[in-house]
Amino acid sequence: MINDDLEVPELLTFQEIRDQYVKLGQQNKEKIEDYQQLIQKLEDIYQNFHKIRWQHLKGQKLVENLSAYKDFYALKSIHYFGAHLQLLKTGFIEASYSALRSAFEAITKTYLFIVQPELNAIQLEYDFKEDISQEQSRNIEKQMKIKGYLGNKFISETIYSKENAKKLRELYKYLCYKTHPNFKGMGNITQFHSTTFEDSFMLGLGLAISTVELLGEIYNQYFTEDIKSQIKESFSIGQNHLGCYYLLKPDLIQTNLVFKTFEEFQIYLKTEKTSTKI
Repeated sequence: MINDDLEVPELLTFQEIRDQYVKLGQQNKEKIEDYQQLIQKLEDIYQNFHKIRWQHLKGQKLVENLSAYKDFYALKSIHYFGAHLQLLKTGFIEASYSALRSAFEAITKTYLFIVQPELNAIQLEYDFKEDISQEQSRNIEKQMKIKGYLGNKFISETIYSKENAKKLRELYKYLCYKTHPNFKGMGNITQFHSTTFEDSFMLGLGLAISTVELLGEIYNQYFTEDIKSQIKESFSIGQNHLGCYYLLKPDLIQTNLVFKTFEEFQIYLKTEKTSTKI
């Protein structure tokens, strides 16, 4: 039975909501500037790693598929953060979660390919299955189906401990709620909530910091003092706002770079880099 005494909140217009979020962003100018600086650091780290990498390749025109995939996903992640920043600044807070979800997927799938590179070959075949025979295509489809199409559930259960896999799925579920057209994720669309800006900002900052570490994982053999300095500066920006990190590095399987605390990461940056293989 409908309660006639239920107070219905006033519905704001699209522009009224955006204007308030834009104003809120202006009031949080320091946060926006720090986030913008962090994204710039990400771009610089990525480009500097690539300069050194191409010097090592010495004119080699092609790279192997796994390296190409990791390059692609890392680059896409950085673009997603740029889009997220612009959406925050212009007041499209709810839409900004879509960019974060895409960044989250790119980060976790890259870690999957780092830990289990053989799955990259299956992904590649699946992506180009229209170019092979129907029988081969059906076999690839079957393999991908068994592996949950390398989706979030499969990734979380494959390279994360049970405890962290649960946390990872909860975070992903939250991003999906905020992204998909469903009732659970639309609660803040018709109202202004200052906490929504803070939530999206903090999630973006945390995922961007995770991407900094991911770049160090992908290009671990190309560290220089300049890149180490850029990474430390990036973590300092995150530490000012977050105080802690929820890095998305796998904890179930040993990878090249594993830091349980920010202090461990700082110690690593002060030591001479030695290349190791998974």
